Amino acid sequence: MNFALIMFVLLVITGLVSLAEKYIFRPRREAAATAAVSALEVQAGPASSAQGDEILTRTRNDVRDSHLRQPWWIEYPVSFFPVILIVFLLRSFLVEPFKIPSGSMLPTLLIGDFILVNKYTYGIRIPIVNKKILDLNNPQRGDVMVFLVIA
Repeated sequence: MNFALIMFVLLVITGLVSLAEKYIFRPRREAAATAAVSALEVQAGPASSAQGDEILTRTRNDVRDSHLRQPWWIEYPVSFFPVILIVFLLRSFLVEPFKIPSGSMLPTLLIGDFILVNKYTYGIRIPIVNKKILDLNNPQRGDVMVFLVIA
């Protein structure tokens, strides 16, 4: 399972939904809310008392809020987009967590130990295609190298 590819697909989907929300869906909901509030004010007519004016204001706010509320299928991707973006950038360019699967590094690293691999040390690679775009350092004696084998 290629986790970077899954993260990238999720990032693209949530990013597209976030853009559509900002430039398409939200302006439509705002126009519908404005129209609904205007229709409510026309229907209510002039307020005759302070209590009636307060009720009209509350009703106007309730109508506007109900029209501006995001549907769940927009709310979740918009909420998750920044989190997925941060995780994708951290895992792709800075550090990636690994679990030691075997005893090949005993006694230094034990089976089941978790390590964070610094991906920035030897260069920057493009995620998913794994092509090096910037070479920074070369491995030195004593460095622990992590080789990822995708089967």
